Amino acid sequence: MKLLSREGGRLVFQLGKRERSTLLALLKHYPTLSSGQHPMGHPPSDGAPVRAVREQLEHSLAEHRAESRRQLEAMLKDPQRFVAGKRGFALQLTAEEVELLLQMLGEIRVGGWLALGSPDYEMGEQPDLTPTNLPHYWAMEMAGMFQSQVVEALNEPM
Repeated sequence: MKLLSREGGRLVFQLGKRERSTLLALLKHYPTLSSGQHPMGHPPSDGAPVRAVREQLEHSLAEHRAESRRQLEAMLKDPQRFVAGKRGFALQLTAEEVELLLQMLGEIRVGGWLALGSPDYEMGEQPDLTPTNLPHYWAMEMAGMFQSQVVEALNEPM
């Protein structure tokens, strides 16, 4: 995934055919986190209505994910989104769509990590890969790769 241009608030990335297929397959994993997977920390000691706050947060997160999913589906159904060329495809995104893509990739990555048991890679832990959790590992790694490529492309001078 390579940034080709930044013009008029639009960014154009070049993707090979396999990269496009991989990205589309990866985005099918969104959303990966359920509301209950977000740790809220310890409840306040003053007896604040934690349950009501948690329910409101979970409701807001579910609404945000549903809206993000609708935006993603509309974006991917747009026939002008991926323009075929000699070297694969040109993917055209607005700055807001790039931000949405990065958020989704981040959630897919975290969801995969949680599904693998939250291994502490810095301490040398590795997940025990099984046929059941291998798709989560793949999604986590691919999401990280695409995130890195997008962020690197955005930091390159044009």
